[in-house]
Order: sequence, then C-alpha cells, then structure tokens
Amino acid sequence: MRLNLGCGNHQLDGYVNLDKNLNPHWYWETGLGIFPTASIECISSSHTLMYVEPSHWGKICHEAYRILKIGSIWRITEDECDNPLSNKFGGHTSKGGFTVYQTSPDRFRPYLLAAGFKVYEVQSEETRFRDNTICQNYYPPEVANSFFLEAIKCL
Repeated sequence: MRLNLGCGNHQLDGYVNLDKNLNPHWYWETGLGIFPTASIECISSSHTLMYVEPSHWGKICHEAYRILKIGSIWRITEDECDNPLSNKFGGHTSKGGFTVYQTSPDRFRPYLLAAGFKVYEVQSEETRFRDNTICQNYYPPEVANSFFLEAIKCL
C-alpha cells in the first residue's frame, strides 16, 4: 500500500489519498495509528506538515517509521522557510486562514533521525524509490521555495 498524506486536491494514482478536507475523520496527529506495523510501501507528503504543530512532529515521525516496511521511503516536500532565496523565507500565512508553521530540512531532520530513519536531502525529481510517482513539486525546479527529504526505514 502507498500513502499520499495530506493530499488536498493533488491525489496520486495508485495511492491511498488522505486529507482532513477529504476525509474529515483523518488527521496527521492521530491518523497513522489506523495502519498496521510494517504495512506501507511508501509515503508521499507534500506541503502538509507545515500545517501540523511542531510539537506533534516527533510522534508523527515515529508512527511513520512504525507503519513503513523495512527499506521503504517517506518522501517529504515542504516549504523552505530558512533559505533566503525562497519566497517563503521567514514563514508565511495561509490564504485559507490556517496556521502555517515554519519548515526546513534542518527543522524537520532531527525528528526523522530520532525516529530511526536514514535521511537524505534530494532534488525535485530525484528519488531513491523505485519509481518517481512519489515525487511531488508544484514549483519550477529552479525556485528555492521547497525542500525535499527522503527518510528511509533501515534495520
């Protein structure tokens, strides 16, 4: 099973697409508990963790690690708020009135490492997954507005 978490209107073919706007009973903070241990082939999440309070990031990373199979990947695409070349530098506000938390590779990586993942910073279309269906990016590759991490569950 492949998951596209926090997908909004950007659903991926061949994935279980979950978003609190599409599935009102599913939330990042509690939603991964519904999946059995080591049952997920990959997770793709794009521009969604920035809406989750950072105090929940550690639990989410541990739950993602639990549900992924050994060797599986969690692909994270988020707004880059610490890069001066990004128009998201310093943070921003949501058009829909949602709270947006500042995200960057350096802010999120420690939670992934603490959960047990091996973490790689990758480029827009680069992946360690067997196909590029896991890649999501809504900005042109030359724009520094996004960062891409791949967290791999190793032994």
